[in-house]
Amino acid sequence: MRPWSWAPLVATALFWFACAPQASPQEGQVPTQPKYGGTLNLAHNTDPPDLDALWAGGVANLVLIAPAYNSLVQVDPLDNARLVPDLAERWELSPDGKTYTFHLNKAAKWHDGKPVTAADIRYHFDVKVRPPKGLCCAEAKTPNKFLSETYEKAEVLDDTTVKVTLLRPSKTFLFDIGKGFYLVGPAHVGGEKMLMGNTVLGSGPFKFVSYTRGTNFKLTKNPDYFRPGFPYLDNIEIFILPDASTRLAAFRAGKIDVTGASFVAITYSQAKTIEQEMKDRAKVVYEDALENGSVRFNFARPPFNDQRVRKAVHLAVDRPRALKTLAENHGELGTNLPRVAGLTRFGKELETLPGYRMPKDQDLAEARRLLDEAGYRAGADGKRMTIRAITRGDVGFERYVDATVFFKDELAKIGIDATVEPLGTDVYTPRTRTNEWEAEIRFRVGRWVSPVSNQDYWVGVDPYGAYTRNPERDKAFNDYDSNLDPSKDKELVRKLEDVLETELIYSVWFWADYPTGIMNYVQNFKPAVGSYAANRWEHVWLSK
Repeated sequence: MRPWSWAPLVATALFWFACAPQASPQEGQVPTQPKYGGTLNLAHNTDPPDLDALWAGGVANLVLIAPAYNSLVQVDPLDNARLVPDLAERWELSPDGKTYTFHLNKAAKWHDGKPVTAADIRYHFDVKVRPPKGLCCAEAKTPNKFLSETYEKAEVLDDTTVKVTLLRPSKTFLFDIGKGFYLVGPAHVGGEKMLMGNTVLGSGPFKFVSYTRGTNFKLTKNPDYFRPGFPYLDNIEIFILPDASTRLAAFRAGKIDVTGASFVAITYSQAKTIEQEMKDRAKVVYEDALENGSVRFNFARPPFNDQRVRKAVHLAVDRPRALKTLAENHGELGTNLPRVAGLTRFGKELETLPGYRMPKDQDLAEARRLLDEAGYRAGADGKRMTIRAITRGDVGFERYVDATVFFKDELAKIGIDATVEPLGTDVYTPRTRTNEWEAEIRFRVGRWVSPVSNQDYWVGVDPYGAYTRNPERDKAFNDYDSNLDPSKDKELVRKLEDVLETELIYSVWFWADYPTGIMNYVQNFKPAVGSYAANRWEHVWLSK
């Protein structure tokens, strides 16, 4: 992946959809011209809590509804290292790096026939940053922390021109709003309550048809789509298949064309099955370093309100074992920041550092010393304390449960007994918004073009109190994000990396590559640079 550069954002964006793209050659096939028609059958692993595009922040609903929507700008689904127009066909950036002027595509309209306007874009930012009093948190919906720290205002200049002013220059801003989960919804539907509930009405390449909970989600081609020549497909049907074995069986039987959208991956052993038994009609593609295995600490409760205890746990984990056990070595060691070549530390560069180095003797000794210093001395049975951890326990999230077994084993080496509670999503999500836990075992999405574009995990303050504001962290992030000199990027990224590795909101074990099975006749498919991107399918076509 190419390192992030400020330069492409200074220039006016090129309209990449001026003509239909050529099909990407597939291994063992002769490239052909795009073909119209057909139904793409996908799998998803869970039913969503709702279908609200205004608050789409996770893959549970995003995978289903994204084909019906657009963003202001987007990550190019065929070249994940750049941003391209979406609702905004072009934009300009002021010399001070603080003001964007977006010019909307005048042909864009909502599925009910009304035009997409600059007022809708202003409404979009208001939803993300300034939701109505009483909506935030009570509805399990929170303002976007990064935008809250960066965005100042949006002004409507005319029906198709909107000016967005930032509090400071931000090289991450455009990528953040274009990485897939900032779907723009219609102001006339969301209204003053800023809620769309289960209404699916966007401007995207596909229109909502039906949703049967536990069964499927259907979309059909939008004949009035503002982008000429797109989409190629007539329909999309997404089947709700929580169990990975069921998804594989459906794929082998030809009932689905792709084993899962976004991060709904098959297991590595299942990937081998496809590669060995279906190589004449299917292949496996990997989303490179998409997601990390990690533990998040709750600063609001003992014992992890003490940095020494967090550090002890961080030092104790055998990361090469974690990568082998939980990801079958499909990935590499990494820090809190996602891998971006030339900027962040990953792989061999970490192998001599505390917490990452092998053998573990030195790190385990230091971990025990830190726990002694913090007042958690081992008893006669060798135990120092018991902690409560939570994780997801739904069908389809077996790797989370596997990770808890690994975590318990690692903590036992330094005398910590971990009680881990796997929870269904309906219980898990509300629980993370309380203080009734000490640690959370999770897999966290974060590989993007920018090394800090998963910043909403740690910018500012957690609205539910799991961690507080850290001026040093905020300064390190802002220094990088507002820097206009690319030659200083590496130094500034490493400073932020050091702050995060010291503070330890998260202790990251590895970054994993995720496998997806895809039939050979599915053309123009490229794994997303993050699980929120490339879920629209407008560029995909079927050669069968």
